[in-house]
Amino acid sequence: MPMMKNSVLLVIVLWFFHLLSVEAQVTDDMGAVAINAPVSGCALGTAETVTVTVQNFGTLDQDTIPIAYRINGGAAVIDTIFSTVIAGNTAVISFSAAANLSVPGIYIIDAWTMLQGDTVSQNDSLTGIQVEHYTGLTAFPIVYDLSSETNCSVLCGSLCTLTGLWKNSAADDIDWAVDANGTPTSFTGPSVDHTSGTSAGKYLYTEASGCANKQAILLSPCIDLTVLSNPYFEFFFYMYGVESGTINVDVYSGGIWINLFTISGQQQTDQTQPWLSADINLGAYSGVVQLRIRGITGNGILSDMAIDDLNIYDKPENNVGVIAITTPNSGLLLSDTESVTVVVQNFGAFTQDTIPVSFRVNGGFPVTDTVFALLVTGDILSYIYPGTLDLSAPGNYVFDAWTNLPGDQMPSNDSLLNKIVVNDSTATIGTAASFNTNSTYPAPYGNKFTCAKHQIIVRASELLAKGLNGPGYIN
Repeated sequence: MPMMKNSVLLVIVLWFFHLLSVEAQVTDDMGAVAINAPVSGCALGTAETVTVTVQNFGTLDQDTIPIAYRINGGAAVIDTIFSTVIAGNTAVISFSAAANLSVPGIYIIDAWTMLQGDTVSQNDSLTGIQVEHYTGLTAFPIVYDLSSETNCSVLCGSLCTLTGLWKNSAADDIDWAVDANGTPTSFTGPSVDHTSGTSAGKYLYTEASGCANKQAILLSPCIDLTVLSNPYFEFFFYMYGVESGTINVDVYSGGIWINLFTISGQQQTDQTQPWLSADINLGAYSGVVQLRIRGITGNGILSDMAIDDLNIYDKPENNVGVIAITTPNSGLLLSDTESVTVVVQNFGAFTQDTIPVSFRVNGGFPVTDTVFALLVTGDILSYIYPGTLDLSAPGNYVFDAWTNLPGDQMPSNDSLLNKIVVNDSTATIGTAASFNTNSTYPAPYGNKFTCAKHQIIVRASELLAKGLNGPGYIN
């Protein structure tokens, strides 16, 4: 009996290896192993190319391979591969017939091979692959200021999951990271955010330590530009760091990514300088599009670049305003012939060439003049009013300035109010330090002035700062 049991066991083992041998010697065996395209996105159209990867599982090379796909269980679209796929190899194949995925929604794609003589059917098909055509957002403005996000790890390569409408891409090297209170590396990045201007405010940045020449991609939601008259994208950026890399903005439209904006290298030279902005016209594009911001770090650690306050919006056609009053300024003994200078910006989409501008002092009667200059969208102009003001009396002067453009669609940014100009009648200068010695005297005088017993040291720069720069003040 033991010998019979052993014989039966031997027969079973041999039969098992026979089956493996037969399977290993299958000559004709093809299958679909991946659906490469289309992929989920914003602007899928009526003619999306369907691309699949097939594999030759058999022992013979194949050069005539029927293949098919269907969408949402519909009719099969059949094509034939007339190219050699060597045994054991794979090939990427695009169907000649495209797919219509133009209606937003979810599409289920199946793909399979139909090789004649293929006896192993279980590896022919790939089914249930989901592709989504995202719906474009139509409620504007779409503002993303990071305030609701959680700070992320500052280590190179760490993942940063964002909860807002903008998302980090999975198809990049590193993530844009949420941060506050200054970027980790000294001599880089901002010390405050743009939204609140405080150290508690949040922004996104690229961590460059250990991540030189790496790309971070931030993706917008899908946006439907058809509801906007003058679509624009504005964001603020901070590029302090001598090894700063590049920030790009691209739009996905018509099935391709198109570059809209590029800036490279250090833009701020220390952390006291203001955030800079880019205001990008999207008017050349229509329908549903997507934006992305690509941050590419530089060659070293001094490349922590930051972005904040992303805004997709409909720019008003007519919108100008005063953004600064640059003269007069506080000083010692202001004169009776002080000039008034204001800075005007065209925030609107339309070019302006006739802009009424007014100012007043201490709530008094407005002084109005008209700026006759051509300002295209985004342009800034410094304008000096004709005539002068008498500010010779000591005291405080409160200046307001504003534009009066007819048809201005956003009056909230027309004015700059409450600039205080102080005319000092006296100047407090020097260190107020008095020195009294019998034989030696402090620098810078030494013992040169032998009669001097009391000295008050005053820096020339302090006198100059108070306006004391005429004859008799500094020699």
